[in-house]
Amino acid sequence: MRAVLVLLLALAACDAPTISGDAFDAIPLAPGISRAELTDDRGATVRLSLSVPAGLAAGERVPLVLALHWAGEVTPYFGETYLRVLAAPGFDEARAIVVAPDRIGGDWETAESRAFAMSLVRRALERWPVDPGRVVVTGYSMGGFGTWLYLEDYDEFAAGIPMAAVPLTDGGGRPTYVIHGTADELYAFQTTQWAVESRQRRGLPIVLAPAEGLGHTEPAAYVPALRAAARWLATDVW
Repeated sequence: MRAVLVLLLALAACDAPTISGDAFDAIPLAPGISRAELTDDRGATVRLSLSVPAGLAAGERVPLVLALHWAGEVTPYFGETYLRVLAAPGFDEARAIVVAPDRIGGDWETAESRAFAMSLVRRALERWPVDPGRVVVTGYSMGGFGTWLYLEDYDEFAAGIPMAAVPLTDGGGRPTYVIHGTADELYAFQTTQWAVESRQRRGLPIVLAPAEGLGHTEPAAYVPALRAAARWLATDVW
């Protein structure tokens, strides 16, 4: 069933948004947090927010993080709130370029969302000073579920950090650092714990990091947990 779903998504992606190299080069790669509004190859408007570390040296290659935002009505630059509140401060010690696209359609599993997000990743690998061996996908709640799916389906990612989301896949067998609040009132921590422990017994490289006492609707409180995940990447993955 999973293989059939992936095939259907691949077929649908033929008409899904991708970003040309010229359009991608219009993204401002300036230090700090910025926005970009692009026209995809269908002529539609797509948006993203990004965070770039200061003082990039000539020849320096930094990690690339695809940050998938949570659920909600997608107003322009919806991903920027997630970027400012959690993703950018979570990776501030890692000197990473963090890209937070606005999803297209109902969730991160739509062909449109997938095509846009992965087009950004692939163009970044071609044109930005990023290390192809240090590409990470992370997300919170709906974005956490998307993280499980993208990690399973796309070889570009070296590791994943799903947050506040029950495991949906095995993460493609790639290193995965799972952050989940022990007081999450929407997705029970114990459900995630059981799923992670099952995967650990099968020898998969998955770490569970309980966020003690945290619920589902306080994402800013997860910054220390995400910083710990970034340190885990630096010491255990690359």
